[in-house]
Amino acid sequence: MKYEDFLAGETRYNSLIKSHPEIANELFKLASENAQAKYEEYLNLSKTL
Repeated sequence: MKYEDFLAGETRYNSLIKSHPEIANELFKLASENAQAKYEEYLNLSKTL
């Protein structure tokens, strides 16, 4: 499942898509990048422990 698909399944994000699709796409992109960065950070931390 793609991250954007997961977010679209959430009511608050689905409402944003319907009301402001342009803004939603930009926010989804930023959220996806942020989630990927956090994942990589946690992955690196797990290797050091």
